Order: sequence, then structure tokens, then C-alpha cells
Amino acid sequence: TDIAQAIESMKGSPAGRPDTHLVLISDGAGPSSNEDALLASARQLARAGIVLHTVSVGRSDLPTLFLEPLEDRLYGFVDQPVRLQLLLRPQGLAGTPVRLSIIESDGILAHREMIFTENTAEQVASFEITFPEPGLRRCHFRVECDRPIVPQGDEFLDLHITDRPVRLLYIERQPRWAFRLLRNAFQRDQRVEARFVLLDQADDANRPRMDLPIASADWENIDAVILGDVNSRDLTQIQWQGLRNHVTQGGAGLILAAGPEHMPKDFLETPLADLLPFRKLDLAAGEHTRPWSLTPTRGGVGHPIMQLHRPQEPRNIWGRLPTMLWRCPVSELKPAAEVLAEQPGLDGSPGRPAIILQRAGNGLVLFVGTDETWRWRYEVGDRYFHQFWAQATMFVGLPHRTRNQPGFAPDTAPATLPANIEQQDVRARPDLLSRLAGETGGRAVSLAELPELCKELAEAALQEQETSNLLPWDHWLMLVVFAALLCGEWILRKKWHLP
Repeated sequence: TDIAQAIESMKGSPAGRPDTHLVLISDGAGPSSNEDALLASARQLARAGIVLHTVSVGRSDLPTLFLEPLEDRLYGFVDQPVRLQLLLRPQGLAGTPVRLSIIESDGILAHREMIFTENTAEQVASFEITFPEPGLRRCHFRVECDRPIVPQGDEFLDLHITDRPVRLLYIERQPRWAFRLLRNAFQRDQRVEARFVLLDQADDANRPRMDLPIASADWENIDAVILGDVNSRDLTQIQWQGLRNHVTQGGAGLILAAGPEHMPKDFLETPLADLLPFRKLDLAAGEHTRPWSLTPTRGGVGHPIMQLHRPQEPRNIWGRLPTMLWRCPVSELKPAAEVLAEQPGLDGSPGRPAIILQRAGNGLVLFVGTDETWRWRYEVGDRYFHQFWAQATMFVGLPHRTRNQPGFAPDTAPATLPANIEQQDVRARPDLLSRLAGETGGRAVSLAELPELCKELAEAALQEQETSNLLPWDHWLMLVVFAALLCGEWILRKKWHLP
């Protein structure tokens, strides 16, 4: 029921006059105005002397399914699977088949069926979609079930698909294993256009490296930067400031690959300190520990950077990767920092952050707190090692790559769903109906109480008011008064012997 339209019709109908009792039978849901506007309309009825009674119908205990994309905006490369993940929180849906669909315009891109159990508090549903052409794709979700259900949460998701490679700059001081292996791997990856710079320690620290960007404008053609174990003096202050502005203002991505010598020790008091997702290093905890396995956190399990398994592989691939020995002991995470993976704690103690993601202004910063990811190549080559670094590069670099690309400007018009898609909350709102009736002095009853309400209204004595204008001398009492006055005067004159 469109309650706003119903109230307007009541005010404009012939019955909409004082001493009128109106009965509205509704579920309280529907495409109505906001509650404040509805209550204001009810107060207008009250001022006009119209009493509104409401009868609540429908169910307020319908099962619900809350949907939330783990990423509010996704970026992908043409002809490469884009993994879209939804966090689902079902209520009252145990044992009921539910069909989820990802829809663009009227076409279904992907769908899957799910059955929740009594113990399902939340669950992640994954979809892999491949797009053959670049552009901005606006998708929405549809929930179908054999019984009434109320979907809640975000309705739309923007997918930015590009065919242009991410422009990567990898800066390293010494040719560490990761630097050498990624140089070969990225040369075979068509999604990345990489440039590798190995710093020469013999260069003058006060003279800018000419093979590196200097001013802020020189960084514009770079979408993502990987900083290895470099010294804070390897680049000039102008270059460091240009990099910082490129991330925070230009929206580029930055990956900090920790090392035992300089990164991030040398940068806690530099212009890059604001980009670090932590404030201190816990040097007392020690950097070298017993062998440990990198473990995704609860929030990192479904993150696009951390997806190493393939459809035919088990999801616990992280537990089967080779162990590590070194971790940068960070501490005091910043409020916006999101830990994607950690070193598990011993004897139930909290884990220690190892891979941390943080938004810095318009850009993204990823801190990789170990330099031993190359160990993942044992017996499998680049399968997991390159996949992790490629996903990290794409995740932080694609937003900048597609920022000024034609066809990627989001539509400023409000998004609307197709007419056949249910997008409103269909649960009954007896609370709203009760407040509407209360504004006019009416009653809010259930459907079973409606006959009694109608009977009371039919039997109620209605007070009718009639107004007419009468002149005093047109009334017969005036003649009686006039005659009484004349008689009284005559009697008094006789009694007092007056002439």
C-alpha cells in the first residue's frame, strides 16, 4: 500500500470532512514517503477533524537475508575471472533453498543455489565472472525463494573492467629473491606493464635518480609502486614527497615489501610515515622466530588479494604453503588498518600482523611484513607466489588505472532496478500504522478486531451541529417581554397614583 497516496486520497474524497472516521487496512510497507512526512499528513487529517483508524495486516516475522559485498567496488581485467564475494547473514532460512543471481541490466551474469543450516550465522558466496570487453559494469543482486523473503543490504555493485595493463614501478636496493623472481614473472603477465629499478649504492644520495620520477606530475604514468628494502636516503625528499602525493591525492597504489635492513625501519620519521598502517615496531619481540605459516584472518579469507585457491583446489591452501622464518614485528596498528594475514600466536595468544591493508587518502597501501614469500615456489613454481603479487598489484593499482579512462565515469543518475525486481521491504509495519492512528486520535487494531471496530463506529451517536442567524426581534419571546413591560408599567402607575 502506498500510504502517502492513500492519505492524500482520504483528504480529497467527499467523505474527508470533519467528524469523519476513516479506516485504513494496510501492511504499512510499500513505496511510501518517509515516516516524518506520513506523520505530518496524519496531523493534517487531525486538524481537519478527521479520525484515522488503522488495521494491520501481513507478517512482520518474515525470514530475512542480509547481503553485503566484501568489496564495494571491484576492478578486473578483460577475459580474466573477477571474483565477486557476498557476505550472507540469513535469519529464519534454515533448510530453505535460496537462489542468488548477479544481474546486469536484465541479463543474469552468474547464479548459484544455497541451503543454510540452523547454525549458519553468516556465509560467503563466491562468484567468478569474466567480461570480454572493458567498461563500467553496474550489477545488482536478486534473491529468489519458494516462500516470502526479505533481502536487505547493498543492491548495486560497480565493476570496472579494463584492457589496459597496470603500470608498475618496482624499486629495490639489493636484488632480493622476490625482486629477481617477480621481474621474470611480470614479463610474462599481460595484465602488468612493469619497470624494475635496482638502486646503485654508489650514487650520490643528494642527486635525484633520473630513472625515477621526481616531481608529483612525473608519477602520473605509474599506477602502482612496490618499494623493497630501500634506504630512506636512496631518494630525495622531493621524490619521497612526490610519491606520497601520488598515493594520497592521485589515488595510486603502494606496496611496501618489508626487509630486514631498511623497510620499514628507516621510514617511521619520514614523509612516508603517514602511509604506514602502523606506528611502531616491536623490536623487543624479535624478528627471527621458529617456522610459521602465514594465516589469513577472518576478514582476509575472502579478500581478493588472498585468493590463491582455484575452483578445483581446497580452500585451505594457505595451510599447505611452505613455512617462513622472518617477520617484521609491527605494533600499534592505525585505526584504518585491516589485517589480511598474520603469524599465528602460540598457546592461544593473539596473532601478529603480517599483511596489512590501509586506505591512505585516495590510494591504497599494502604492507607485506615478510620477504620470504618466494618460498611458496617450492615444487610449484610461480603458481602461488606470482598469483599473490599479481593480485596485490592489480588490487591497489587498478583504481588509478581506470580513473580517467573513457567509459568508466559512474552514472550520476540514481540507479534503478528493473520493474520486475522486488527491492522494498515487504514486512508488515504495525508500529507505523499505530503511530499514524495515534496522531488523529484513532485506534490501531488487528484484522480480527476489524468487525468490532466497525460495529462501534456504526453504533456511535454522531453529534450534528447546525448554525443559523436569527434576529432578536423576530422571536415570539420579544412580544411576551414587550407586553409584560407594558402591563407592569400600567399597574405601577395605578398603584402609585401617577397620571
